[in-house]
Amino acid sequence: MDLDILIASCDGYKQYVDVCIRSLREVLPESLCDRIYFTSQTHRAVGVRNLPTGPMEFGEETGPRRHSWENNIQRDSFTSRVATTLEQMTSDWVLLVQEDHWYTEFLNDSELRSILGVLGAQKADACKLHPFASFGPSTVMSSTKCPGITIARCAENPPFPVSHHATIFRRQWLLENLKRAKSQRVHTPWQHERWCQGAVCERLFRTLYQLEDTDKIDLISVVTKGKLGKRGKDFLAARLHWEECKILEEQVRQKLNAEKAEGIDMEGLDLEAQVQLLSTLSRKQRTETLLRLSPNAAAQAIAIMPCQIQKETLKALPMKFEIRILAEMPTPMFYNEDGALCEMQTGCKVVGGRLAVDARA
Repeated sequence: MDLDILIASCDGYKQYVDVCIRSLREVLPESLCDRIYFTSQTHRAVGVRNLPTGPMEFGEETGPRRHSWENNIQRDSFTSRVATTLEQMTSDWVLLVQEDHWYTEFLNDSELRSILGVLGAQKADACKLHPFASFGPSTVMSSTKCPGITIARCAENPPFPVSHHATIFRRQWLLENLKRAKSQRVHTPWQHERWCQGAVCERLFRTLYQLEDTDKIDLISVVTKGKLGKRGKDFLAARLHWEECKILEEQVRQKLNAEKAEGIDMEGLDLEAQVQLLSTLSRKQRTETLLRLSPNAAAQAIAIMPCQIQKETLKALPMKFEIRILAEMPTPMFYNEDGALCEMQTGCKVVGGRLAVDARA
């Protein structure tokens, strides 16, 4: 089967990639599991064929962004990066996948081969596989029954000719389309989809198909306004036996706790509540939260932390702030020559910017 899968992502959404790949591997025919490609600016995924492009930015916008969360992609030229990636691939057909679409059902090997057979015979350009990637209303011209499935030929120049997900494209056709788009300063995913709707593209589209059997393939869109939505969280909760889901669930939880901590007056909480909140954060988030406190307040909280968390927290702090905190603790502390945290005693001095035992005392 001359079909590859391409997950076209960006570094700003890298946290969703591993779960996306795992969801695909769970439902793909075995023949496709080793034909998954991944592209982003610099991020590399595990267990797939990586084709990073490096940053590819543009200088001039062709129109406004659709959503405020599009700042996540900043001035990234999606069209340039995907075109560069497609040039490095060799298959006739490519299934385009978004990293924030997680699959729960997919076509089997014989169904995919049937679709590709029709697309090849009809010299088609694309076949959309899911309602998320619909061409729009009233676009079906005729249906073709294949073994186990039905695909429909669509009218020329449908309302929504191109989607960047759940679509099988003739690779060379998509490559030429993207090259032409970027030559006209069309860069972001939304700009490209809108550009493909315009009259300028009419002659680019010849034969387009869509899968009629909507029960054959299913996926969920997990990101809402730039953040993991309820459906994504439910997906993770139901699959915590997957290591990929467990890791992302923990990242989401820590980020939520950090956002809560930013909106809380830490010094207005009692010490026990401060420690309880701080213990839910990652080391980096804990450091950022403590730096917003006075050295005295931070020292009071650190002093009653469990030993291991206390040690990790102190080591992550900037040196000058750490020294001030050590001195402010109810029982002043210092690091001895072996790096152990000890109670302050007489005969101590600052060595190399940190408190240490004076061996001569």
